[in-house]
Amino acid sequence: LGTLRKLRAAEVVLSTLVRADELAAQVTRATASGAAHEWTAAVARLLLLHTVVAAHSARDGEAGEGGDAAEEQRLGGSLAVLVGEMLRRAVEPLRAAAEERLGEAVKATGWPAAPAASEEAPSLREQRLGEVGRAIGAVLLLQFCEWASSGGGEGEGGGGLWALEAFVQPLLKRFRYHFEGRRETNRRDKPEWVFAHCVAQMRSHAPLLSGEVQPMLRAPLAPLRAAASQPSSQGAVRERYLRFLSAHCPDGVEGHVTAALCGAMRAKLRREMPSRLAEPPSFCHAFSEAIACERELRHSLRLPPSASV
Repeated sequence: LGTLRKLRAAEVVLSTLVRADELAAQVTRATASGAAHEWTAAVARLLLLHTVVAAHSARDGEAGEGGDAAEEQRLGGSLAVLVGEMLRRAVEPLRAAAEERLGEAVKATGWPAAPAASEEAPSLREQRLGEVGRAIGAVLLLQFCEWASSGGGEGEGGGGLWALEAFVQPLLKRFRYHFEGRRETNRRDKPEWVFAHCVAQMRSHAPLLSGEVQPMLRAPLAPLRAAASQPSSQGAVRERYLRFLSAHCPDGVEGHVTAALCGAMRAKLRREMPSRLAEPPSFCHAFSEAIACERELRHSLRLPPSASV
């Protein structure tokens, strides 16, 4: 019986590896076609296989500690690692093009300058936001694959969501333009200009980030549901994806973007602190403005603690 059990286990391992190799080849072929929706579906199928293998490996680890159980646990763990490595290699070449597509889609909306409603037809705005949503879904799916293939442990945030950098970097570029060079806006005697600029950015972009972009974070669930034939598989991959989101974006889109702006403000204050300490009036002025900004972030904008000066 032990021999038959080992043979069945070996058969399962081989058939799983063959299937993983077929799916990885599908990803490669779909990538060559250049159509994002094609490789998204292929990646979702390979990711789903890895999710199932990882789930079975975890269950085997809880089944018991006997000789056969321990051997099956080691075998299941090794199989999950192998399929994970195949997944990682398949999606790694896709990231740069997916992020470039997302950057262009976000730029087409006019970000970070929110256009007035009268300047853009609703249908055009909806079309552009639709492209942003599809591009976000592709980038998130790739990061989810990277996270899952490396073990996907809870709490492994890894520095935030790749997709949100398309929103963060233009804001930081504008901040550096105004407050880190020789522009007239970068005045030591006007620290309130820095805080007022950032608070205005947070306030003006909050509706878009919370109302439009936040729901887009669930875009990868559609291809993952389509790839799963069993409700149990759909539930497992959904739960795993939501854990991924919770680990990488615990405060939501608005909290993540505003935390990046607050980080830029903190960095500027730290750089200027030695010279301001030598000038007590300058230090007191900057300090009082920082406190006022912090108060507005907490009480007026109701932002999470991660968005702090």
